[in-house]
Amino acid sequence: MKRTITATALILLGVILLLANINAYNMQALFATWWPIALIVAAALMLMNERRNYGWPLFFAGVGVVLLLNNLNITAIDLGDIFLPALVIMFGVSMLLNGSHRQAESENNDEEVTAILSGASNKNVSKNYTGAKITAVMGGVEMDLSHAQIKNHARLDVFVLMGGLELRVPEDVIVKNRSAVILGGFEDKTRPTEAKSAPVLYIDGSIVMGGVEIKR
Repeated sequence: MKRTITATALILLGVILLLANINAYNMQALFATWWPIALIVAAALMLMNERRNYGWPLFFAGVGVVLLLNNLNITAIDLGDIFLPALVIMFGVSMLLNGSHRQAESENNDEEVTAILSGASNKNVSKNYTGAKITAVMGGVEMDLSHAQIKNHARLDVFVLMGGLELRVPEDVIVKNRSAVILGGFEDKTRPTEAKSAPVLYIDGSIVMGGVEIKR
């Protein structure tokens, strides 16, 4: 569900940008006024996918609201007066939040791990791991499967857009990449096992202007 909402938001943004570029339906004038809504929507997506780290979503939402009110001539706030102090405050809040939360650990299969303009860290220790969905949009995901057990095969459905994924896999697992890599990179630092009965982890999806790194 999270990936569906994120993908839908990206598609709508792309359509709006296209209409603005060709000035269809006088979209350039509308976009010039209402574009800060994109920041507010991005903040909502960040908060939806990582509720514990609410500092940066609030920061981006606040910037979007100020810019929108200025564009609508409701306020005349000089963003330069508040941007740097607010940025310093949010860096401090982010450090406190990151220091107070440990890596998420689960035994769930088919889970969704999402990072949008942020970072996410997940560790899975399932005794019969079958896969997950991983989304990184201008953010980074650290996925630790080193203590998970794959009986036969598992599948990761990844979508990386201008972001990164660092994946750690068990020693006995063979990694097979079936994802589409577009202006990005896929680096497998594992040493494939020789056993024919070794479990296989398939990497499917798309990597666009981003990178995936596989480690033991």
